[in-house]
Amino acid sequence: MSEADFEVPAAYRLLGVTIPDNWVVREPLGWRIDTQSGLPLRADIYGTGGNFSVGYIVEKEGRRAFLKALNLASAMHSADVLGALKSMTEAAIFEASIHAVCSQHKMDRVVLAVASGQIKIGVNLQDTVPYLILELADGDVRRRLRIVDNSFRLAWGLRALHHAATGLAQIHKRGIAHQDLKPSNLLNFGDQKAFKIGDFGRAVRQGAQPPHEDFLVAGDPTYAPPELLYGQVDPDWNSRRMGCDIYLLGSMLCFFVLGEGTTPLLMGRLAPAHRPQIWNGRWIGSYSDVLPNIRNAFTNVIDDFSSEVEERLKGELTSVLIQLCEPDPLFRGHPLARAQAFANRHDLSRFISIFDRLARKSEIIARGSVA
Repeated sequence: MSEADFEVPAAYRLLGVTIPDNWVVREPLGWRIDTQSGLPLRADIYGTGGNFSVGYIVEKEGRRAFLKALNLASAMHSADVLGALKSMTEAAIFEASIHAVCSQHKMDRVVLAVASGQIKIGVNLQDTVPYLILELADGDVRRRLRIVDNSFRLAWGLRALHHAATGLAQIHKRGIAHQDLKPSNLLNFGDQKAFKIGDFGRAVRQGAQPPHEDFLVAGDPTYAPPELLYGQVDPDWNSRRMGCDIYLLGSMLCFFVLGEGTTPLLMGRLAPAHRPQIWNGRWIGSYSDVLPNIRNAFTNVIDDFSSEVEERLKGELTSVLIQLCEPDPLFRGHPLARAQAFANRHDLSRFISIFDRLARKSEIIARGSVA
């Protein structure tokens, strides 16, 4: 399809539009209109399909928020248009339902929905734009970390982890697992000095059936726990879903110290013969058979992690990383939670306390270093 033949999808034509409840669409977020062609650009690629949602900043009575518009036109490029539309709409409805639960229970460490609905700006089906309006963050932790003073970066990261663990505990209490916690989905609200978990597009809820329920890896495989990458699926919902979330929390700790998540560091230390195929490897055996190789790689990651942590925090933080990212999901979690016969071994309450305390301790150390 040439540029001349391309019609800009409705989801990209909302600038200046007033949507229901008097929200005004002010500016694009994460994309722009190319001044020469008039076409939308996302990451320097023309937005001609494959992008399921489009971001905007909206405003109402001085309050700014984030609008996530569903691009129904992207389904028109699918070989199965009806199937693609069904999957997109079901996913959007499910995500809105997750946000409704979070709002109902006033979860303060989760990005909450402000409003939802749809607007029609043309006569065709694809001219209907379903949308979700969410709290607007200052940015994700990847971007915000760059402006934090080096001396305070670990303290800042530990506070982010304290809030992330709290957010996970809040959704876990309601039978929801996020499945895709990563640096781009942990958002900083600077005016509140707070961090919140965002993007529930791959979340799951116990007893529900979202379109991605049967996906082996629901979230980004770059960060996914190793057992899922190798095709091991625990039949127990809590072990599979909650175990994934706590691994991803540990991966965020790895990110704040080493600049990368646990999984890419693990995969980089494995020979191609032992890497999963989803990571361009050649392993076709079981996860239990490759686990000794994973453990060796994990030991190397732990050594690198430990060498980068301030001496007064090294012991506890290294233990936390081991407990959260343990390669064998049966032994993942806090040892005291796992030791109790009927306790929830994925309980995060102890980690919430640890991150809170170590964030305070790290800040004291940082203040002393710059005094």
